[in-house]
Amino acid sequence: MEWGWGKTLFKGDKYLWIIIIVLIVASVMLVYSSSSRLAYDKQHGDLTYYILRHSFFLVLSIVVLVVTCKIEPMRFAQFSIVGLIVGVATVWAVLFIGKDINGSSRWISIGAFSFQPSEIAKVALVVFVAKVLALHTKNPKEAFWPIIIASALVCFPILIENLSTALLIGTTIFLMMIIGCVPTRYILGIVTSVVLVGVVLLYLPGQFQPKRFETWKGRIERFMNEDEEGVQSKGKNYQALQAELAVANGGVFGVGPGKSYAKNFLPMAFSDFIYSIILEEYGWVGGFVAVALYFFILYRAMVISRRCEKAFQAYLVLGLSILIVLQAIINMSVGVGIIPVTGQTLPLLSMGGTSNVLMSFALGIILSISAYNPGRKAKSSVVSSETSRIEQQRVSRDVEFGDDDE
Repeated sequence: MEWGWGKTLFKGDKYLWIIIIVLIVASVMLVYSSSSRLAYDKQHGDLTYYILRHSFFLVLSIVVLVVTCKIEPMRFAQFSIVGLIVGVATVWAVLFIGKDINGSSRWISIGAFSFQPSEIAKVALVVFVAKVLALHTKNPKEAFWPIIIASALVCFPILIENLSTALLIGTTIFLMMIIGCVPTRYILGIVTSVVLVGVVLLYLPGQFQPKRFETWKGRIERFMNEDEEGVQSKGKNYQALQAELAVANGGVFGVGPGKSYAKNFLPMAFSDFIYSIILEEYGWVGGFVAVALYFFILYRAMVISRRCEKAFQAYLVLGLSILIVLQAIINMSVGVGIIPVTGQTLPLLSMGGTSNVLMSFALGIILSISAYNPGRKAKSSVVSSETSRIEQQRVSRDVEFGDDDE
Protein backbone atom coordinates (compact mmCIF):
# COMPACT_ATOMS: atom_id res chain seq x y z
CA MET A 1 0.00 0.00 0.00
CA GLU A 2 1.46 3.33 -1.07
CA TRP A 3 -0.09 6.36 0.53
CA GLY A 4 -0.29 10.15 0.48
CA TRP A 5 2.57 12.53 -0.11
CA GLY A 6 5.10 9.96 1.02
CA LYS A 7 4.19 7.27 -1.50
CA THR A 8 7.59 7.47 -3.21
CA LEU A 9 9.47 7.32 0.09
CA PHE A 10 7.40 5.34 2.57
CA LYS A 11 6.14 2.12 1.05
CA GLY A 12 3.95 -0.39 2.76
CA ASP A 13 1.17 -0.52 5.33
CA LYS A 14 0.37 3.03 6.48
CA TYR A 15 -0.88 1.90 9.88
CA LEU A 16 2.39 0.10 10.54
CA TRP A 17 4.30 3.23 9.56
CA ILE A 18 2.23 5.28 12.02
CA ILE A 19 3.09 2.86 14.85
CA ILE A 20 6.78 2.96 13.96
CA ILE A 21 6.85 6.77 13.91
CA VAL A 22 5.05 6.94 17.26
CA LEU A 23 7.56 4.51 18.79
CA ILE A 24 10.55 6.45 17.45
CA VAL A 25 9.27 9.81 18.67
CA ALA A 26 8.43 8.34 22.08
CA SER A 27 11.87 6.73 22.20
CA VAL A 28 13.63 10.10 21.94
CA MET A 29 11.62 11.45 24.87
CA LEU A 30 12.01 8.35 27.03
CA VAL A 31 15.71 7.79 26.45
CA TYR A 32 16.52 11.44 27.14
CA SER A 33 14.53 11.33 30.35
CA SER A 34 15.93 8.00 31.57
CA SER A 35 19.57 8.64 30.61
CA SER A 36 20.04 12.26 31.69
CA ARG A 37 21.15 11.46 35.24
CA LEU A 38 23.59 8.80 34.08
CA ALA A 39 24.97 11.18 31.46
CA TYR A 40 25.46 13.84 34.12
CA ASP A 41 27.39 11.40 36.34
CA LYS A 42 29.40 9.56 33.69
CA GLN A 43 29.91 12.20 31.00
CA HIS A 44 30.95 15.21 33.09
CA GLY A 45 27.56 16.87 33.09
CA ASP A 46 26.86 16.42 29.36
CA LEU A 47 23.15 15.57 29.50
CA THR A 48 22.92 15.07 25.73
CA TYR A 49 25.65 12.42 25.39
CA TYR A 50 23.39 9.35 25.35
CA ILE A 51 20.46 10.91 23.55
CA LEU A 52 22.71 12.09 20.71
CA ARG A 53 24.15 8.60 20.36
CA HIS A 54 20.68 7.12 20.47
CA SER A 55 19.39 9.63 17.91
CA PHE A 56 22.18 8.66 15.50
CA PHE A 57 21.05 5.03 15.58
CA LEU A 58 17.40 6.04 15.25
CA VAL A 59 18.24 8.01 12.09
CA LEU A 60 20.17 4.99 10.82
CA SER A 61 17.16 2.81 11.66
CA ILE A 62 14.85 5.08 9.64
CA VAL A 63 17.23 4.87 6.66
CA VAL A 64 17.22 1.08 6.96
CA LEU A 65 13.42 1.08 7.08
CA VAL A 66 13.05 3.27 4.00
CA VAL A 67 15.59 1.28 1.98
CA THR A 68 14.33 -2.15 3.05
CA CYS A 69 10.66 -1.45 2.34
CA LYS A 70 11.56 -0.81 -1.34
CA ILE A 71 13.21 -4.22 -1.84
CA GLU A 72 11.19 -6.86 -3.69
CA PRO A 73 10.23 -9.45 -1.01
CA MET A 74 11.53 -12.54 -2.79
CA ARG A 75 15.03 -11.02 -2.71
CA PHE A 76 15.11 -11.88 0.97
CA ALA A 77 14.52 -15.53 0.13
CA GLN A 78 17.31 -15.49 -2.44
CA PHE A 79 19.82 -14.24 0.11
CA SER A 80 18.51 -16.23 3.09
CA ILE A 81 21.38 -18.74 3.00
CA VAL A 82 23.96 -15.95 2.86
CA GLY A 83 22.27 -14.21 5.77
CA LEU A 84 22.21 -17.40 7.81
CA ILE A 85 25.89 -18.08 7.14
CA VAL A 86 26.80 -14.56 8.27
CA GLY A 87 24.62 -14.93 11.36
CA VAL A 88 26.06 -18.31 12.33
CA ALA A 89 29.64 -17.20 11.69
CA THR A 90 29.32 -14.08 13.84
CA VAL A 91 27.60 -15.75 16.82
CA TRP A 92 30.33 -18.40 16.90
CA ALA A 93 33.04 -15.79 16.45
CA VAL A 94 31.84 -13.91 19.52
CA LEU A 95 32.84 -16.91 21.67
CA PHE A 96 36.47 -16.35 20.68
CA ILE A 97 36.84 -12.64 19.97
CA GLY A 98 33.83 -11.24 21.81
CA LYS A 99 34.07 -8.08 23.89
CA ASP A 100 33.22 -8.58 27.56
CA ILE A 101 30.69 -6.03 28.84
CA ASN A 102 28.88 -6.35 32.18
CA GLY A 103 30.23 -9.84 32.72
CA SER A 104 29.20 -11.38 29.40
CA SER A 105 30.69 -11.55 25.91
CA ARG A 106 27.93 -10.58 23.49
CA TRP A 107 29.64 -7.95 21.34
CA ILE A 108 32.21 -7.88 18.55
CA SER A 109 34.24 -4.70 18.25
CA ILE A 110 35.63 -3.32 15.00
CA GLY A 111 37.58 -0.21 15.92
CA ALA A 112 35.24 2.12 17.80
CA PHE A 113 32.16 0.27 16.51
CA SER A 114 30.58 -2.62 18.45
CA PHE A 115 27.63 -4.79 17.49
CA GLN A 116 25.73 -7.78 18.82
CA PRO A 117 25.90 -10.74 16.40
CA SER A 118 22.83 -12.34 18.00
CA GLU A 119 20.69 -9.51 16.61
CA ILE A 120 21.83 -10.32 13.08
CA ALA A 121 21.48 -14.06 13.57
CA LYS A 122 17.92 -14.03 14.91
CA VAL A 123 16.53 -12.08 11.94
CA ALA A 124 18.54 -14.17 9.46
CA LEU A 125 17.27 -17.38 11.03
CA VAL A 126 13.63 -16.29 10.79
CA VAL A 127 14.08 -15.52 7.08
CA PHE A 128 15.70 -18.94 6.52
CA VAL A 129 12.98 -20.80 8.43
CA ALA A 130 10.26 -19.00 6.46
CA LYS A 131 11.92 -20.15 3.24
CA VAL A 132 12.24 -23.77 4.42
CA LEU A 133 8.60 -23.90 5.55
CA ALA A 134 7.47 -22.46 2.21
CA LEU A 135 9.52 -25.01 0.27
CA HIS A 136 7.76 -27.83 2.14
CA THR A 137 4.17 -26.62 2.33
CA LYS A 138 2.90 -29.92 0.90
CA ASN A 139 5.00 -32.05 3.29
CA PRO A 140 5.87 -29.94 6.38
CA LYS A 141 7.68 -32.75 8.20
CA GLU A 142 10.53 -32.46 5.69
CA ALA A 143 11.16 -28.94 6.97
CA PHE A 144 11.83 -30.16 10.50
CA TRP A 145 15.48 -31.19 10.40
CA PRO A 146 16.77 -28.28 8.28
CA ILE A 147 15.09 -25.91 10.74
CA ILE A 148 16.40 -27.74 13.82
CA ILE A 149 19.97 -27.85 12.50
CA ALA A 150 19.97 -24.16 11.57
CA SER A 151 18.38 -23.20 14.89
CA ALA A 152 20.94 -25.23 16.86
CA LEU A 153 23.83 -23.58 15.00
CA VAL A 154 22.43 -20.16 15.94
CA CYS A 155 21.09 -20.79 19.44
CA PHE A 156 23.85 -22.91 20.98
CA PRO A 157 26.63 -20.28 20.93
CA ILE A 158 24.12 -17.60 22.00
CA LEU A 159 22.91 -19.80 24.87
CA ILE A 160 26.39 -19.88 26.39
CA GLU A 161 26.35 -16.13 27.03
CA ASN A 162 22.74 -15.02 26.63
CA LEU A 163 20.03 -17.41 27.76
CA SER A 164 17.12 -15.02 27.23
CA THR A 165 18.00 -14.33 23.59
CA ALA A 166 18.41 -18.04 22.88
CA LEU A 167 14.98 -18.70 24.40
CA LEU A 168 13.47 -15.80 22.46
CA ILE A 169 14.82 -17.16 19.16
CA GLY A 170 13.87 -20.74 20.01
CA THR A 171 10.31 -19.78 20.96
CA THR A 172 9.88 -17.79 17.75
CA ILE A 173 11.03 -20.70 15.59
CA PHE A 174 8.87 -23.08 17.62
CA LEU A 175 5.77 -20.96 16.91
CA MET A 176 6.70 -20.67 13.23
CA MET A 177 6.81 -24.46 12.98
CA ILE A 178 3.36 -24.68 14.54
CA ILE A 179 2.07 -22.13 12.01
CA GLY A 180 3.81 -24.11 9.25
CA CYS A 181 1.94 -27.28 10.28
CA VAL A 182 5.01 -29.28 11.26
CA PRO A 183 3.60 -32.55 12.72
CA THR A 184 2.64 -32.46 16.41
CA ARG A 185 4.90 -35.36 17.36
CA TYR A 186 7.90 -33.39 16.09
CA ILE A 187 6.81 -30.35 18.12
CA LEU A 188 6.42 -32.46 21.26
CA GLY A 189 9.85 -33.91 20.62
CA ILE A 190 11.34 -30.42 20.73
CA VAL A 191 9.63 -29.62 24.04
CA THR A 192 10.82 -32.90 25.58
CA SER A 193 14.38 -32.34 24.38
CA VAL A 194 14.53 -28.81 25.81
CA VAL A 195 13.27 -30.03 29.20
CA LEU A 196 15.82 -32.85 29.26
CA VAL A 197 18.67 -30.49 28.37
CA GLY A 198 17.60 -28.16 31.19
CA VAL A 199 17.57 -31.01 33.70
CA VAL A 200 20.98 -32.26 32.55
CA LEU A 201 22.49 -28.76 32.84
CA LEU A 202 21.07 -28.42 36.35
CA TYR A 203 22.85 -31.55 37.59
CA LEU A 204 26.09 -31.30 35.64
CA PRO A 205 29.27 -30.61 37.62
CA GLY A 206 30.10 -26.92 37.74
CA GLN A 207 33.06 -27.15 35.35
CA PHE A 208 30.79 -28.50 32.61
CA GLN A 209 28.06 -25.90 32.98
CA PRO A 210 27.96 -22.67 30.93
CA LYS A 211 29.97 -19.98 32.67
CA ARG A 212 26.85 -17.85 33.25
CA PHE A 213 24.79 -20.76 34.58
CA GLU A 214 25.16 -19.63 38.19
CA THR A 215 24.00 -16.14 37.17
CA TRP A 216 20.86 -17.57 35.55
CA LYS A 217 20.22 -19.85 38.53
CA GLY A 218 20.74 -17.02 41.00
CA ARG A 219 18.29 -14.74 39.20
CA ILE A 220 15.62 -17.41 39.13
CA GLU A 221 16.13 -18.31 42.78
CA ARG A 222 15.95 -14.68 43.89
CA PHE A 223 12.82 -14.24 41.83
CA MET A 224 11.10 -17.34 43.21
CA ASN A 225 12.15 -17.14 46.87
CA GLU A 226 10.18 -14.10 47.95
CA ASP A 227 8.72 -13.57 51.38
CA GLU A 228 7.43 -10.71 53.45
CA GLU A 229 10.44 -10.20 55.70
CA GLY A 230 11.91 -7.25 53.88
CA VAL A 231 14.19 -6.42 51.01
CA GLN A 232 17.31 -8.16 52.34
CA SER A 233 15.61 -11.49 52.96
CA LYS A 234 14.11 -11.40 49.50
CA GLY A 235 17.56 -11.10 48.04
CA LYS A 236 16.05 -9.22 45.17
CA ASN A 237 18.10 -8.07 42.23
CA TYR A 238 18.79 -4.39 42.87
CA GLN A 239 17.49 -3.33 39.46
CA ALA A 240 14.30 -5.38 39.83
CA LEU A 241 13.60 -3.77 43.20
CA GLN A 242 14.07 -0.24 41.82
CA ALA A 243 11.83 -1.14 38.89
CA GLU A 244 9.06 -2.24 41.25
CA LEU A 245 9.37 1.04 43.15
CA ALA A 246 9.07 2.93 39.85
CA VAL A 247 5.90 1.07 38.92
CA ALA A 248 4.37 1.71 42.36
CA ASN A 249 5.31 5.40 42.16
CA GLY A 250 3.64 5.89 38.78
CA GLY A 251 0.11 4.93 39.73
CA VAL A 252 -2.61 5.30 37.11
CA PHE A 253 -1.53 8.50 35.35
CA GLY A 254 2.17 8.74 36.26
CA VAL A 255 4.31 11.49 37.77
CA GLY A 256 4.77 13.28 34.45
CA PRO A 257 7.32 13.34 31.59
CA GLY A 258 10.91 13.62 32.81
CA LYS A 259 9.96 13.38 36.49
CA SER A 260 10.98 9.78 37.11
CA TYR A 261 12.67 9.17 40.46
CA ALA A 262 13.82 5.62 39.70
CA LYS A 263 16.03 6.74 36.79
CA ASN A 264 18.44 8.08 39.40
CA PHE A 265 19.03 4.55 40.69
CA LEU A 266 18.35 2.20 37.77
CA PRO A 267 21.66 1.66 35.90
CA MET A 268 19.89 0.30 32.78
CA ALA A 269 16.80 2.54 32.92
CA PHE A 270 17.21 3.55 29.27
CA SER A 271 17.30 -0.03 27.94
CA ASP A 272 16.37 -3.11 29.98
CA PHE A 273 14.02 -1.25 32.34
CA ILE A 274 12.63 1.48 30.13
CA TYR A 275 9.11 0.07 30.54
CA SER A 276 9.40 0.76 34.27
CA ILE A 277 10.18 4.39 33.43
CA ILE A 278 7.14 4.50 31.12
CA LEU A 279 4.94 3.26 33.96
CA GLU A 280 6.42 5.74 36.43
CA GLU A 281 6.20 8.80 34.19
CA TYR A 282 3.00 7.99 32.27
CA GLY A 283 1.31 5.55 34.64
CA TRP A 284 -0.63 2.45 33.78
CA VAL A 285 -2.36 4.42 31.03
CA GLY A 286 0.97 4.97 29.27
CA GLY A 287 1.96 1.37 29.90
CA PHE A 288 -1.26 0.12 28.31
CA VAL A 289 -0.68 2.29 25.24
CA ALA A 290 2.83 0.82 24.85
CA VAL A 291 1.47 -2.73 25.06
CA ALA A 292 -1.28 -1.89 22.57
CA LEU A 293 1.20 -0.53 20.04
CA TYR A 294 3.17 -3.79 19.94
CA PHE A 295 0.08 -5.95 19.71
CA PHE A 296 -1.19 -3.74 16.92
CA ILE A 297 2.04 -4.54 15.05
CA LEU A 298 1.13 -8.22 15.40
CA TYR A 299 -2.42 -7.53 14.24
CA ARG A 300 -1.23 -5.65 11.14
CA ALA A 301 1.19 -8.48 10.40
CA MET A 302 -1.68 -10.96 10.50
CA VAL A 303 -3.66 -8.77 8.09
CA ILE A 304 -0.67 -8.52 5.74
CA SER A 305 0.00 -12.27 5.88
CA ARG A 306 -3.57 -13.00 4.75
CA ARG A 307 -2.97 -10.90 1.62
CA CYS A 308 0.27 -12.65 0.68
CA GLU A 309 0.25 -14.57 -2.59
CA LYS A 310 3.32 -16.61 -1.66
CA ALA A 311 3.76 -18.83 1.36
CA PHE A 312 7.29 -17.58 2.01
CA GLN A 313 6.09 -14.01 2.45
CA ALA A 314 3.25 -15.02 4.79
CA TYR A 315 5.55 -17.09 7.00
CA LEU A 316 8.15 -14.33 7.05
CA VAL A 317 5.70 -11.61 8.08
CA LEU A 318 4.34 -13.73 10.91
CA GLY A 319 7.77 -14.90 12.05
CA LEU A 320 9.29 -11.42 12.22
CA SER A 321 6.25 -9.92 13.96
CA ILE A 322 6.29 -12.73 16.54
CA LEU A 323 10.00 -12.08 17.16
CA ILE A 324 9.41 -8.35 17.71
CA VAL A 325 6.35 -8.73 19.91
CA LEU A 326 7.84 -11.56 22.00
CA GLN A 327 10.91 -9.42 22.71
CA ALA A 328 8.64 -6.55 23.75
CA ILE A 329 6.62 -8.85 26.04
CA ILE A 330 9.80 -10.13 27.71
CA ASN A 331 11.10 -6.60 28.34
CA MET A 332 7.77 -5.38 29.72
CA SER A 333 7.38 -8.48 31.90
CA VAL A 334 10.76 -7.79 33.48
CA GLY A 335 9.76 -4.17 34.03
CA VAL A 336 6.72 -5.15 36.10
CA GLY A 337 8.42 -8.06 37.89
CA ILE A 338 6.57 -10.93 36.22
CA ILE A 339 9.76 -12.72 35.14
CA PRO A 340 13.42 -12.54 36.24
CA VAL A 341 15.81 -9.95 34.79
CA THR A 342 16.83 -10.91 31.24
CA GLY A 343 18.55 -8.02 29.47
CA GLN A 344 16.17 -7.77 26.49
CA THR A 345 15.54 -4.28 25.09
CA LEU A 346 12.14 -2.86 24.13
CA PRO A 347 12.16 -2.69 20.29
CA LEU A 348 12.52 0.88 18.97
CA LEU A 349 11.86 2.36 22.42
CA SER A 350 14.96 1.34 24.37
CA MET A 351 18.43 2.61 23.63
CA GLY A 352 20.23 -0.10 21.69
CA GLY A 353 22.14 0.45 18.47
CA THR A 354 22.32 -3.01 16.90
CA SER A 355 18.93 -4.04 18.23
CA ASN A 356 17.08 -1.02 16.86
CA VAL A 357 18.75 -1.22 13.45
CA LEU A 358 17.98 -4.93 13.06
CA MET A 359 14.43 -4.53 14.38
CA SER A 360 14.00 -1.76 11.80
CA PHE A 361 15.30 -4.12 9.14
CA ALA A 362 12.71 -6.70 10.23
CA LEU A 363 9.93 -4.10 10.14
CA GLY A 364 11.20 -2.94 6.74
CA ILE A 365 10.77 -6.49 5.42
CA ILE A 366 7.19 -6.56 6.70
CA LEU A 367 6.54 -3.19 5.04
CA SER A 368 8.06 -4.46 1.79
CA ILE A 369 5.79 -7.49 1.79
CA SER A 370 2.74 -5.32 2.52
CA ALA A 371 3.69 -3.01 -0.37
CA TYR A 372 3.87 -5.91 -2.82
CA ASN A 373 0.68 -7.53 -1.48
CA PRO A 374 -1.71 -4.57 -1.18
CA GLY A 375 -4.95 -6.54 -1.08
CA ARG A 376 -8.18 -6.00 -2.95
CA LYS A 377 -9.04 -2.67 -1.37
CA ALA A 378 -5.86 -1.05 -2.66
CA LYS A 379 -6.33 -2.18 -6.27
CA SER A 380 -7.66 0.11 -8.97
CA SER A 381 -10.99 -0.54 -10.62
CA VAL A 382 -9.24 -1.67 -13.80
CA VAL A 383 -7.19 -4.22 -11.92
CA SER A 384 -10.21 -5.33 -9.92
CA SER A 385 -12.13 -6.08 -13.12
CA GLU A 386 -9.38 -8.48 -14.15
CA THR A 387 -9.18 -10.28 -10.80
CA SER A 388 -10.82 -13.44 -12.09
CA ARG A 389 -8.42 -13.76 -15.02
CA ILE A 390 -5.38 -13.16 -12.79
CA GLU A 391 -6.54 -15.78 -10.28
CA GLN A 392 -6.91 -18.33 -13.05
CA GLN A 393 -3.39 -17.59 -14.25
CA ARG A 394 -2.08 -17.84 -10.71
CA VAL A 395 -3.51 -21.35 -10.32
CA SER A 396 -1.75 -22.52 -13.47
CA ARG A 397 1.68 -20.98 -12.83
CA ASP A 398 4.39 -22.20 -10.51
CA VAL A 399 4.50 -19.99 -7.45
CA GLU A 400 7.99 -19.67 -6.03
CA PHE A 401 8.41 -21.30 -2.59
CA GLY A 402 4.91 -22.76 -2.54
CA ASP A 403 1.36 -21.57 -2.85
CA ASP A 404 -1.08 -21.50 0.03
CA ASP A 405 -3.28 -24.57 -0.27
CA GLU A 406 -6.75 -23.55 0.69
